[in-house]
Amino acid sequence: MQNTRCIAESKNMDSSLTLNSVPATLKPFFQDLDFESLDSERHAATIIERTLSEGSVEEIRWLFARYGVERIGDWIRRRGALRLPHDRCALWHILLGLTPTLKRSIWNH
Repeated sequence: MQNTRCIAESKNMDSSLTLNSVPATLKPFFQDLDFESLDSERHAATIIERTLSEGSVEEIRWLFARYGVERIGDWIRRRGALRLPHDRCALWHILLGLTPTLKRSIWNH
């Protein structure tokens, strides 16, 4: 997980991005939810998913500052293959030094 140092560094982080609130710049990715009522802890899985999938560099820096490498890595291990686009999932496995997982089927055969 050494590669995450450059991702998590937030020297130029926009002052409007706070750890306790979801950055307003992520609002377009939550059109199916009431953005103002998003809770960064209660909705963590959804926030992690959509930010890893669609977020900008600044939003991803916020994500790592808010949730930490361990929590995000754990989410990727458990849910990434099912919830992220394949290319994004592969990218995050490489960047975080995780062992790639095979994409599981949602159907039990």
